[in-house]
Amino acid sequence: MNGNERFTPQDFDPETAPDLSAGEWPAKFARARVRRGRPPLATPKVSTTIRLSPDVLAHFKAGGRGWQTRINAALREWIRTYTKALELNPPLAEAYNNRGAVKGRLGQHEVALADYDQALAAAYYNRAAAKHDLGQYEAALADYDRAIALDPTLAAAYYNRGNAKRSLGQYEAALADYDRAIALDPTDAAVYNNRGRAKHDLGQHEAALADYDQAIALNPTHVAAYNNRAAAKHDLDQYAAALADYGRAIALDPTDATAYYNRGTANVSLGQYAAALADYDRAIALDPTHTTSYYNRGTANVSLGQYAAALADYDRAIALDPTHAAAYYNRGTANVSLGRINEARADLQQALGLAQESGNANLVAVVRSNLSRLDNNSLIQQALDTVRVRGNHAVHPGQIDLRDDTVESLIGPFNLTVDRTISEHKKSRRRGPQAVASIGA
Repeated sequence: MNGNERFTPQDFDPETAPDLSAGEWPAKFARARVRRGRPPLATPKVSTTIRLSPDVLAHFKAGGRGWQTRINAALREWIRTYTKALELNPPLAEAYNNRGAVKGRLGQHEVALADYDQALAAAYYNRAAAKHDLGQYEAALADYDRAIALDPTLAAAYYNRGNAKRSLGQYEAALADYDRAIALDPTDAAVYNNRGRAKHDLGQHEAALADYDQAIALNPTHVAAYNNRAAAKHDLDQYAAALADYGRAIALDPTDATAYYNRGTANVSLGQYAAALADYDRAIALDPTHTTSYYNRGTANVSLGQYAAALADYDRAIALDPTHAAAYYNRGTANVSLGRINEARADLQQALGLAQESGNANLVAVVRSNLSRLDNNSLIQQALDTVRVRGNHAVHPGQIDLRDDTVESLIGPFNLTVDRTISEHKKSRRRGPQAVASIGA
């Protein structure tokens, strides 16, 4: 037979087979190298003792021989799964805790300790997030501090600690935390957005613009960043550019009442009162409880000479916020325009009391001045015709804008578009056996 042919049972003749127990064969067998068992492994398994529940042991033994290997494979898959979960969401406390438990059972005690530390850091982080949502900012800061001490690489903890500090008015400290979060993860658009917000709070509008630009570059669909960049441009008197950004925010989210409200303020600044009214209408339709939308719409109506409509808006603003001193004052100005002097005096007196309670010295001065003038009816028409503001922020006759301290006026709406909402991005928080990320809007 040649080398390519195979023996079959018919080819084998037991009569001619050699006797392997005699002759040279025993010596050959003695010299042969015998290999027993499996070849050596590059990473041999470690012998350890593990306590298993009876049902778990029965499950693996039911598969027959090799049940220890199947347990090892199951534990390895468990580690792989939790490691993947941690890659997707680093603050996942339960994943660290469970992976630490598995490593401990495999005898990897040092690395198990590291996972338990990470689990503790995530637990402090989650508790801080819960306190943050409850408005307990000081208590939240303490837990964020503990989380960072255990895991100085947890970017989300710096980010949320920065948010808590900003809620407490600690803007400079918040900036430092946002800086650290960005150093650890320079790809998170939310952090740039909120750092821009802190700079905005400090009046650093140009620097805030740069952060909003970066947030948008990282996430071109970041509605809050467009809204906030527009607000910064608005504060820099770049009204047309602000309108463009508000438009982008609205295009991305047509249900965002804040964007319509903010665009309304920009339109007012450009003297586009009809467009402003349309934006305030939409903002109110989306959020009927937004006091300042009614207030600003009322002031825009005054600018268009629509005093009855303005009265209705101020009525609604006051119903939503009975402490809104400026709304009482502006309702008084609308009443003067409609010849309702007694109603106007009552509104101005209410505005004066509220302004004194809140410590609004500018409004107190304006209300007192105009209350005294109401006693002289001959000055009322002059009051309606001569309202002016000196400086670079002149407004339409009939309005007072307190951005300039020198005001020569009698009766006029107070502080047009006094409020503008700024958006803050907030990351979702998931607690318990799930994860938590971080905190905007």
